[in-house]
Amino acid sequence: MAEQGEAGTGQDYDIYQDVISQFPFLNGYTHCLRGFEVAQSTSRDSVLAALQAAFDKLTTKVPWLAEQVVTVDAGPGASGFIKSIPWPASAPPNKVTRVDKDAELSSLATLLATGCPMASLEPDHLVPCPGLPQPHGLSLVPVMGLRAVFISGGVLVVMSAHHNMIDGIGLMQLWEHLGTLMSGGEISNEAIRTANTARTHVIPLLSPDTPVKDYSHLLRPDPWPLGPPPATEWCVFRMTRSVLTSIKAQASSTTAALISSDDALSAFCWQRICAVRLGSGRCRAEPVSKFGRAVSGRPAMGLSTEYLGHMMLHAATRLAMGEVVGSSLAKLAGLLRQDLDDVRTEWSVRSCATFMAGVADKSTLLYGGLHNPETDVGGTSLLGWAKRPPLRMGMLGESRFFRKPDGASIPGCMYFFPSDNDREVQIVLCLTREDLDGLGRDSEWSRYVKSAGRPERSRL
Repeated sequence: MAEQGEAGTGQDYDIYQDVISQFPFLNGYTHCLRGFEVAQSTSRDSVLAALQAAFDKLTTKVPWLAEQVVTVDAGPGASGFIKSIPWPASAPPNKVTRVDKDAELSSLATLLATGCPMASLEPDHLVPCPGLPQPHGLSLVPVMGLRAVFISGGVLVVMSAHHNMIDGIGLMQLWEHLGTLMSGGEISNEAIRTANTARTHVIPLLSPDTPVKDYSHLLRPDPWPLGPPPATEWCVFRMTRSVLTSIKAQASSTTAALISSDDALSAFCWQRICAVRLGSGRCRAEPVSKFGRAVSGRPAMGLSTEYLGHMMLHAATRLAMGEVVGSSLAKLAGLLRQDLDDVRTEWSVRSCATFMAGVADKSTLLYGGLHNPETDVGGTSLLGWAKRPPLRMGMLGESRFFRKPDGASIPGCMYFFPSDNDREVQIVLCLTREDLDGLGRDSEWSRYVKSAGRPERSRL
C-alpha cells in the first residue's frame, strides 16, 4: 500500500473543488479528425451548414462548450485556476470554420489507399492552433472548436478540445453527440444532465482527518528540467482485431485476473519497445522502465462516459528492463491490471484531488509523474470506443477513419485508437527514429503489427 498522509486542515477547508484537471501542462489543445466521403454533387456549403447546426444544438444543450478558457488568481507562488467563462459578447462567435485544401492534401481516395499515414496529415493544413505540448498561442481560447477541411472527394472534420476542460473520453463522447444530432436524433436528458454536472462536485476532497494516498511522485524534481529529451517522431501502426484477440489470449493464459485488450496490448508494446532498446545496446537490463497509463476516474466516482470534463489520473507499473523483456505477456498484463485497479478506486481518485488541492503552484506538478523517455513509455487508450457501432454523421455518412494529426513530439507517448472500421485498431507511437527502426526489424513486432507509413523527417 502507498504511504499515507493527512488531508489539508483548516476551518475553511472546502471539499468541493475543481482540481483534478489543474495541470498547467494541459493548458493546450488535443486535436483529432475523422474522414468522410462527400459526393461531388454535394455542396460544401451544405456540409458546413449541417456541421454548424449540430454544433449550435450541442452548445445550446451544454452551454459551457461555447465558453472561453481563462486562468484567474495567478501570482507569485500560485499557478492560478483554469476555468471557463462566457464567450465575450464583443468577440466574433466561435463558429465551425472551413478551409479548402484540395491542392495541399491528398485526396480521400489516396488517404484510404495508403492507410492514412500521419505524415499525410500536416497540422499546418488542418488545425487552428498548435496541439499539446506546444502553447496554443491564442488570445481568445475556446473550450472546443470544429473545422471542416475539404479535400478532393471528401472532408476531414477536425475537433479541437482544450485539455484542461475535456479529456480524451469527453472528446470521443462529443463525436457521438455530434453524430446523433447530425443524424436527426436527440441527446438524452440524462446525457445532458451529466455533461452539465458541476465540476466542483464530481470529486469531493477527503476530509482533513482521512488518510490520503501518497501522490508526491507528481512533484517535479529539483533542479528542473533534467535535460533536453531525445528527438522523436510520431508513427502510426495498424493491428487487426483478430491479432489483438490472439495477443489477449496469450496475456490471459496463466492468470486468474480479468485481462482487458488494453492490458494485453500495453504489455505487448512495452515488452517489444524494451527489447528493441536493450538490443540496440543503448540500455542495460538493470535500469527500471515505467509504463504509465492514463486512467479515467469516472467509474470510481459513479460517472458515465457522458461526463465530458477532465477526469484522468495515472497508473504506473515499474520493472527492470531485462525483466520486462524476459517476462511472459500474462505476467506483464497481470501487473498492469493490478496497478490500474489500485488507482481506479474512489479513495485513490479523491486522494489525488486532495493532494493537488494542497499544491498552490501546480506548475510544480508533472502530469503522470516523472518520465524518462530513454526507458519509459506512457499511454492513453480509447479502444473502448472500437466496440461501439461505427460513427455516422448524418449527410456525411459513416466515418472512414479516425486519426490524430501530426504535430509536436511527446517523447515516449503511445495512443491506442479505434480505426473506424471493423478490421483494425491503431497504435500511435512517439519514439526515436532508432526505436522505430528497431521495431521494424523486430520479428515479434512485425509478426503482429503493420506500419501505416513513416514520416520523411523528424518533428522536433
